[in-house]
Amino acid sequence: MSSKRLRLEFGKVLKHRRKERGHSSAYSFFYKNGGKKKLGFSYPFYLMIERGQRTPSIPVLRTILDTLGLLGTGFEQERNDLLHLFLKCLDNGGILFDSLFTKDQTTQVISGDNELLLTTARNALTKVPLMSLAQATVLSSNPVSFWIFQWLLQTGKQASLSEMEKIIRVDESDLNFAMKSLIEHRLVIKKKNGTFACPFFDTDLFAPPSSVTHEKILWSSEQIQKRLSFEGEDLYYGNYFMAVENQETLAAITSLFRDALRKSYLFRPIHPVSRGTLVSIEARIGSVFQVK
Repeated sequence: MSSKRLRLEFGKVLKHRRKERGHSSAYSFFYKNGGKKKLGFSYPFYLMIERGQRTPSIPVLRTILDTLGLLGTGFEQERNDLLHLFLKCLDNGGILFDSLFTKDQTTQVISGDNELLLTTARNALTKVPLMSLAQATVLSSNPVSFWIFQWLLQTGKQASLSEMEKIIRVDESDLNFAMKSLIEHRLVIKKKNGTFACPFFDTDLFAPPSSVTHEKILWSSEQIQKRLSFEGEDLYYGNYFMAVENQETLAAITSLFRDALRKSYLFRPIHPVSRGTLVSIEARIGSVFQVK
C-alpha cells in the first residue's frame, strides 16, 4: 500500500475513533478541547491529518490519543489500530512493525445476540454529545452545581428553586450561586413559568475524555460517596481483589467492565421520570499494592 493510501486510511480510522468518542465533527473535537492553545497545533493542521494529507509527529499523535481518552488501559484495540497505521506510514508500507500487532490466536466466543446488544450499546453512547471543557470545569468545581445538573439531566423534570433546595438540601445562597453558573454555561435553562430544566435530557451529555483526569475522578468519587452516606442507602455493592500479572490481563478485565457499563446504559429512560431514584452506576478497577 502506498504512503498516500496509508495516510488516507489513518485519517479514516482517526475520524471513526473521533466519532466513537462523542465528537461528531473535527471542529467540535478541536475547539471543545481547548483549540491550538491547549493542543499545541492548529485546526487546519489537524484537518490535514484527518483527511490523510499529513502524518502526525509522535508528540501530536500522543496529544490526539490523549485528548480522545485512548491512552488508558482497556483502549488497546482502538489505540493499536491507529498506531499500526502510523508505523506503516513511517515505514512507507513496509512490514517492519507488523509483528508488534499480531493478534492472539485465542478468540473469544461471543453469541450473536450478545454482539448485537454490544453494538447497539456502543452506537447509543457514540451519539451522546460532549460538553465543552468550560462546562466540565463548572460541574467539577462545585458539588451543588454537580448535583443540580445531574438531577435535572437524568430525570428530565422541571423544578423551582424551592424544590431544588429541598432535593439537594443546601442553603439558598449556595443554590442561587450554582444555578447562576449553570445557566451562564447553558447547562440549565430557566422556563417561562419560573422553573429550571436541563435541555439535554433527550440526548444526555458527557464530559469530554480529556477532562476526565485522575483528580477529577477522585473528586466525583468523593461527591458520590458523600451523597450515598447522606442518603444512607446502598442498593448494591460488590467487590473482590485480584493480582494481575500483565497489561494484557488488565486490558481484558477493563474491556469486560466497559462492555457491561455500555449495556446498562440502554436502560436509560426515554421519557421524563415522575418517580423512582437517581442512582450512580460505576465500574472501578483500582491499583492498591505493587507486587515486586
